[in-house]
Amino acid sequence: MMSKRGQRVMVLALMVMLLSAGPVLAQTGGTYDLTWGNIGPGGASSGGDYTMEASAGQPDTGAASGGAYTLMGGFWPPAAACSLPGDINQDGSVTVLDIQAVAVEWGTPTPAFPYDQDNDGDVDIQDVMLVAAHLGESC
Repeated sequence: MMSKRGQRVMVLALMVMLLSAGPVLAQTGGTYDLTWGNIGPGGASSGGDYTMEASAGQPDTGAASGGAYTLMGGFWPPAAACSLPGDINQDGSVTVLDIQAVAVEWGTPTPAFPYDQDNDGDVDIQDVMLVAAHLGESC
């Protein structure tokens, strides 16, 4: 067991080490500058007839190319947006909520798309019916 004096010395030494810690940067020199970095989630690359996709924590270097190939680091592109006729609230399905959204705009003096489905300058039964025709569809 350590004596009280030894414990005090140990605590004092730990406090000095913790309080004197500064930032630690990667080494720099020559044509390299490694003072910061980024770990990206993966990405995709294509060239010629080939496409490579990867998803793993990896150093993100930006664009790297050679010959006919280019590799871009970064995030995966977002999924293609679902475009569905009559999906007024753009939630991926046509429901009563979409019909209700058009009905609420009934009689609006200067309606805008998507409420004026037939683009005739007003929101009326025709617009409600155009949305209702797609009721239950989803993507």
